[in-house]
Parts: sequence; structure tokens; C-alpha cells
Amino acid sequence: MTDHNPAYTDTKGRTTADRIDAIQRGGGPITAQQRKDARLLLESVLLAIGLHGFTIDDADWVSDLPGACVDLVLHKAHREGTR
Repeated sequence: MTDHNPAYTDTKGRTTADRIDAIQRGGGPITAQQRKDARLLLESVLLAIGLHGFTIDDADWVSDLPGACVDLVLHKAHREGTR
């Protein structure tokens, strides 16, 4: 994935796309569209926490936001019967 918001690059130089692409889950492959949806969701969450002065690096201390975004997208696909 090359389309990403550079404002959400972490201190290790990883973009939101890099973070999402690194995630593996059981139950079948994650499609390119699901990864894109998870990246867009992650960037929306980062926008929201950014309004309160937090970054992706801050979030990494307490949660796996990229993983949670992938899990949410996969759950939605399962719920809708498209997974």
C-alpha cells in the first residue's frame, strides 16, 4: 500500500500502511480492501486521539491499535457474511 497519511508515521518510521500490512490473523487471508479499510479506520482513530494531544506511539504503550482496527474490519466482514 502506498497511499497513506505521513502525519501518522511512528518514531520508528513505520506508516499506518506498514503497521497494518504487518498484521497476520488466523481464519483466512486478509484482503487488500480489508487492509485498506483497517488503515483508514486506524487513521480516523489517530485523528481523534491527536485532537487530545496523543500519537500512535502513545497508543502503543497501552494498546495495539493497528491490530484492533484489523480485528474490527474482520469482525464486520464475518458479521456480514463476507469473510
